[in-house]
Amino acid sequence: MLIIVAILAITMWPGVARIVRAESMRVAQLGYVESARAAGFHGPRILWSDVIPNAMPPVLVATSMTVGRAILIESGLAYLGIGDPGNPSWGALLNSAQSYMRDGWWLALFPGCCIFLVVLAVNVLGDSLNDAFNPTVGRVK
Repeated sequence: MLIIVAILAITMWPGVARIVRAESMRVAQLGYVESARAAGFHGPRILWSDVIPNAMPPVLVATSMTVGRAILIESGLAYLGIGDPGNPSWGALLNSAQSYMRDGWWLALFPGCCIFLVVLAVNVLGDSLNDAFNPTVGRVK
């Protein structure tokens, strides 16, 4: 399981890193950062006190969306039999329920619904974070 998590983390971090870089560059061009530079503050202090706190909302949203994708990928790998056979997984439950679909359809229904509900909840959390951190986005004028 640790190997699967490490592979998912290694392959999914570039998307979030791109958002961090773009948002940090955008925030660094804002007036209060230039005012802090003009006041004589050094780069690390400006980075930790001004840039990172203001760049975090889009990063948190992107991270929550990435968690949903990671859950789907892990379930898909376990369904295909590539996951860790020692740990139970919703994908492995779906795979084992495949041969009982005619008589025990609920064996596949509940793990599938759990995958759906958890990914939906994580995506709704990401959308709610976006609405909370960016209250002006999505407002009709």
